[in-house]
Amino acid sequence: MSDIASPPPPGLPPRPTLEQRIDRLTVALLSALAILHIAAAAFDFRLFAYFGAFCFVAYIGLILPSITKREAPLMIGALAAVLATVSLHAQAGPVLIEALTKGTGYASLILALGFLQAPAAASQLVRDCGSYLIHQGPGRRYAALTGGAHLFGVVLNLGTLQLLGAMVKQSNTLEAAGGDAEVVQIRTRRMVTAMLRGFAPVTLWAPTSLTIAVALDIVPGVNWNQYLPLGLGMAIGYMTLGWVMDRIRYSKRTRFRAQVSETHLTARGTLVPMVGLVAVILALVVVLKQGLNWPLGTAVMVATPLFSTFWLLRQGLQRDPKSAVTRTVVQLAHHCAERMPKSRFEVISLTCAGIMGGAIGALIPPAAIAHIMEVWGLPPAVLLMAMSVVIVAVAQVGFNPVVAVTLLGSAVSQMHPIPVPPLALLVTLVGSWNMFGLSSPFSATTLILGTQFAENSRVIGHRWNGLFAVICFCSLQVIIVATTLLA
Repeated sequence: MSDIASPPPPGLPPRPTLEQRIDRLTVALLSALAILHIAAAAFDFRLFAYFGAFCFVAYIGLILPSITKREAPLMIGALAAVLATVSLHAQAGPVLIEALTKGTGYASLILALGFLQAPAAASQLVRDCGSYLIHQGPGRRYAALTGGAHLFGVVLNLGTLQLLGAMVKQSNTLEAAGGDAEVVQIRTRRMVTAMLRGFAPVTLWAPTSLTIAVALDIVPGVNWNQYLPLGLGMAIGYMTLGWVMDRIRYSKRTRFRAQVSETHLTARGTLVPMVGLVAVILALVVVLKQGLNWPLGTAVMVATPLFSTFWLLRQGLQRDPKSAVTRTVVQLAHHCAERMPKSRFEVISLTCAGIMGGAIGALIPPAAIAHIMEVWGLPPAVLLMAMSVVIVAVAQVGFNPVVAVTLLGSAVSQMHPIPVPPLALLVTLVGSWNMFGLSSPFSATTLILGTQFAENSRVIGHRWNGLFAVICFCSLQVIIVATTLLA
């Protein structure tokens, strides 16, 4: 009897391999993780969240043989926190379940936000808007790219850098620069920094930003409405500073040499509808948050997949009304199959951060931390500035800020009474996390741009954007002190 499997009958598709089956199962688990947490948040049914946490455990079991060097330290840290909790905490089970559930809740948020990329990838409006931004004259191009990256960032998250970056690279050719390689380099550096300085400040205020959702979940007593004016003001200030520094660095003659061709597209036909699109998303989030009295994270997790589905359906109705529903279902399924697995590192890092934050927060008594701070005698503003320095410093060597923010933020917020104004703590966590995207060579922003333009991420984060990041960091310390004194 032969051990060789017989081929499938003619006309039937070949049987999937073991690897293909595992891939399909991981997609199903990630999809279930997102759907269960969205349902748990929307219906306030905690059991769904526990099932979602179980999906993550099963997912890790499947991908464990393929864990990368980037993911291994996070998983080792989470495992160490679990073992320490089991050994030292009297109620280790409930603590770890809650920590895992919180971590997978963070992961489900990033998966929910990713749904916006499905309709955006097929949107002619998004492509036209990106093309309009790229083909501005030299005096307007930096401002257009900064504003456009910020606008797109609210909707597309990291997809913004992939979309605009591909357009920039396509337009920035040696032929378009008249054969002048220096012009190509000038244009590359200016447009890359414009995108970076426009995209990163989205994390300072946008409800579709993971940073805002995580920080608000950590800090008690502050809601998004209270923080919004300050966060939006910081974002506008940073983008304006970037534009001023660009104008100072590059003379008018240099900017003229980097000129690109004009486009027939208009702001009225591209930017205005895009602004309207962002306004609709934000309005939907606000309506769900205020109307149903939901936390911001819950409103975002429900609003983004809902909006994405209607956006896809509208695109389908414009192409072929008869197949619109079928097309929408197929596109959503394709998104889950193709894009969700690419969020693997974010899912692992966010969940591990939640586990470490919850476990360590339970192991370290707030009274002990309060005693240490009392012995040190650190004023509130100095304590927050020290936290900011630690978060930004460790980010430069690859320590993801979600871990540092969760650990430090949870430790301070669990103290009774809390030793710093909650608004000042929120500013510290969000502002420091933003510095990661602006400067760290290990951030997704610099890595994506570095890959697209064949440039070292350290060059982009430190050499090209280093001075700007240092000025922003110094201004953050001033804002932390002012918020602490005025709050």
